[in-house]
Amino acid sequence: MMTPVLLMVASEPATQDMVTHILRSNVLNVVLVLLLLGFLVKKFNLLSGIDRQQTQICSAVESAEQQKQRALAQLEDIKRRTTNLQKEVDTILNNAKTSAETMAEQIIADAHAESSKMMENLKKKNGFGTAGSDKDFGRSFIR
Repeated sequence: MMTPVLLMVASEPATQDMVTHILRSNVLNVVLVLLLLGFLVKKFNLLSGIDRQQTQICSAVESAEQQKQRALAQLEDIKRRTTNLQKEVDTILNNAKTSAETMAEQIIADAHAESSKMMENLKKKNGFGTAGSDKDFGRSFIR
């Protein structure tokens, strides 16, 4: 079934010639524009510019991928070193704590031994050491 507009065009011979003329004119205009575009593309070598841009974009994408891979590798290396570093810090702290406790015990033992020696020397020097003299030792030492 044809639309009423097409029936009118088909029914009038003069209108049909105008439609055909406009259609041929439009086809000719499109062909001329395409030829002109083709000439301009060849004249100004636009396709090589597009190819050059495409090559630059591809190389930039490849470069970005390589940088991403390097950054990921560095990240993994830093994570590994950080994990190892925490283990090393824990080991050093444990060793330092053990060493400090041992040194503290040794210092206390040395201080007790030294104070005992000093007391003995003081008793010997002042003649304290007999049965009743220990009471006097405290009094004379405080004065």
